[in-house]
Amino acid sequence: MSSSFSVMTPLISCLLPVYDGETTIISAIQSIQGQTFSDWELIIIDDGSQDKSYELCEGEALKDSRIRVYKNDQNIGLAKTMNRLVSLAAGEYIAVQEQDDRSVPERLEKEVALLESKPDVGIVSGIAAWVDSNDQVINLFPGLLTRMEQFPQEKDSLIKWLYVEQSKIVNAACMFRRELVEGDNLPFDPEAKMSIDWQFFLNLAHQTKAWGIPEVLVRMLRDTDHAHLTSNKQLQFSEARRCIRKIYREYKDNKRSPINRTLYLKSMSHELVLEGRYYGGFSGLGLLLKAILNNPLNKKAWSSIAQMTARGFQQIFRR
Repeated sequence: MSSSFSVMTPLISCLLPVYDGETTIISAIQSIQGQTFSDWELIIIDDGSQDKSYELCEGEALKDSRIRVYKNDQNIGLAKTMNRLVSLAAGEYIAVQEQDDRSVPERLEKEVALLESKPDVGIVSGIAAWVDSNDQVINLFPGLLTRMEQFPQEKDSLIKWLYVEQSKIVNAACMFRRELVEGDNLPFDPEAKMSIDWQFFLNLAHQTKAWGIPEVLVRMLRDTDHAHLTSNKQLQFSEARRCIRKIYREYKDNKRSPINRTLYLKSMSHELVLEGRYYGGFSGLGLLLKAILNNPLNKKAWSSIAQMTARGFQQIFRR
């Protein structure tokens, strides 16, 4: 399916938040311009960049009337910028494009076709290929789609899966129905510094189904110069805990949600295992023990303790 550009309201609104992205932003924009489906608008907001990102985006907008560029007066953060982008979107469908990433040419075409063929599905995404500066693939995510499996299709199962396993839906390759984010509530948590997509998808999972296309839809640059968002592990961990707590507070009394105290402890246990494995040593061991206290059936916590203990004994005997 392909489409010519409509002079009326575009079918898709592509949202592109930018912050100091001058080295990759043109490539990101061109990946949308090169789509096989062309009935789209691209809305860009520069979030107070200190480089030439805004000027580069303005230059592209002058050459393509489908591109609209805005600028925040100051840096307000990703969540607030995304909320502003959503408020400016006119399309029936909203697609997220990130500044370091390139959408494959057929991405929008395939996502629109999926949403139009499955009216009960509100979110669609695909596989992200993490690439280095030479465009060589170093990882594929999520593993579930690479194994030709599918996101849980039953509502409670999807919510539980996302809440415990954390976000397995690729934000940079997602498309969702605009009607899901209309209303007074802001779709992205203004307090969030990270994990905004995880919290966003958990909220949407209470309203709609998600579908994963088992194909690479986006190529994400993840070399050492573009790993800044995931390099701050302390912030990443604290934000994950914040998200777990906030989702629990919001849904624990909702009879239509499967989120309860037991699931909260299971989710926090999973997070503690991630932290324990990262830190290692006595602090890591302490985190793993807390994980077991939260969820004694957490096999990953038990196996991590066994591995950590075995390594400790090996180091002792080597001395």
